[in-house]
Amino acid sequence: MNEELRGRERDERLAAARATLRRVKTLDDFSLAATPDACAEAAGLAALLRQRPEDTEVAYRLGWLELFRALSRPWDDTRTQDELRAVARTFAPCLTAGVTDLPPQLLPHIADAAEPHVIERLRHALNSVETGPLDTVVREYRRVLDATGAGHPALPQRLANLGTALHARFERRAEGAGLDEALSALRAAVEATPEDDPDLPPRLNGLAGTLRARFERDGNLADLDAAIATNERALKATETTGTTGAASVHHPYRAMTHSNLGLAYRTRYERTTDQADLDAAIDAGRAALSATGPHEPQRPARLVNLGGALIHRHLRTGSTSDLDAGVTALREAAATRRAQQQGLAEAGERRPPDGMAVRGGRGGLPQR
Repeated sequence: MNEELRGRERDERLAAARATLRRVKTLDDFSLAATPDACAEAAGLAALLRQRPEDTEVAYRLGWLELFRALSRPWDDTRTQDELRAVARTFAPCLTAGVTDLPPQLLPHIADAAEPHVIERLRHALNSVETGPLDTVVREYRRVLDATGAGHPALPQRLANLGTALHARFERRAEGAGLDEALSALRAAVEATPEDDPDLPPRLNGLAGTLRARFERDGNLADLDAAIATNERALKATETTGTTGAASVHHPYRAMTHSNLGLAYRTRYERTTDQADLDAAIDAGRAALSATGPHEPQRPARLVNLGGALIHRHLRTGSTSDLDAGVTALREAAATRRAQQQGLAEAGERRPPDGMAVRGGRGGLPQR
């Protein structure tokens, strides 16, 4: 079918759906959305939406037809909830596109349906050097959050994901207001996370990294001190959280937390020249490396961080053992990086950013 015919068919189906929706609202009669003609109109719109899932107007009209049809029938816990989930999925692109005239009672569930698509775009944007995809994701996550209730179980992770997107955009474009908004979102995510939640360590790491970024922007040492304290809290959280019951050294975020803590200490050493900070950076770097497997993609960067800190201490103290260890770490980093790049070239893969903890939250329709 050529574009002209497809456009004409779309216009005709939308016009019929608009007329049906007007009758439903004018007569206040949901059953008009369940007639054979109305069901055929809905089926036609659904076919259009399968062809172009981003067609917001088609999704909007179809969503209302589906909702009115579901409400025209007696409530059934299983059937009605299945129908409402389908309605939420239909409305999902409308929410992310900024459509505001959506059924208020369904907004949290529409957000649940929309978020997986926004997460996929966020992952793509984090692997892109362009800022445009991040601009889109930030707008969409704000809309998802606006539709998320205060007590929704997914709220902390959605706040964390928005903070991640804002921080990444700042790194590409140095937009000051975005970094401050990222801090607000990440702080709110941490505050909404219980101390024993396994998601607390990555959220604390995200907050600490953003505090360090603001220190680098503004030079306020209080931000760097807060970043170190937040990393220390994240490290402690890895000792008490987790779902496997394994020893804390094997916590999935422990190596990353040690690495981030080492970077923060070294950054403070460069500002204050306090030997204790440099020693702490080396201790944290060694701990991060010992918790990093030989083939993990983060190993070269952690070797570089440790090697650089050791050479800094050699320059300060003259220790030849630090110089030898630093050079060894840097050589191993180069060799490991070459081996990993060769493996990636053969596999045709890209590694995700170190420490990215982007996920969907938990949600669901309530029982009536």
